[in-house]
Amino acid sequence: MVTRDVENYWLARFFVEDQARAKCRGESSTSHCIDGSGDGDAGHYYSGTFLDWVNLENGVGVVLFEDLGVEKIASIPYPMTPGQKIRIKAIDIQPRLDGNSIFVFEAKTY
Repeated sequence: MVTRDVENYWLARFFVEDQARAKCRGESSTSHCIDGSGDGDAGHYYSGTFLDWVNLENGVGVVLFEDLGVEKIASIPYPMTPGQKIRIKAIDIQPRLDGNSIFVFEAKTY
């Protein structure tokens, strides 16, 4: 249980840092961005695979982040079949040491 909480915390920190790096890589003139401020897009899409439904009625399913080798639960706004390739983007990530890190992802089909 503690191991899963720690892994979720550090995964959440990874996504937060990824969003900050993406903002710095934006098209603005803020090329020296150190603190995460910038005008670029927050985060980028990862290649993924839709694995299965957790709650079909509410559009909640399990996705695999292929580049990271990580499975997470995500909101899926439209019908999908297991094995379908998707793009996944971290929208709102809140790392918490109490085991309740919050992950909100956006999924799109190719």
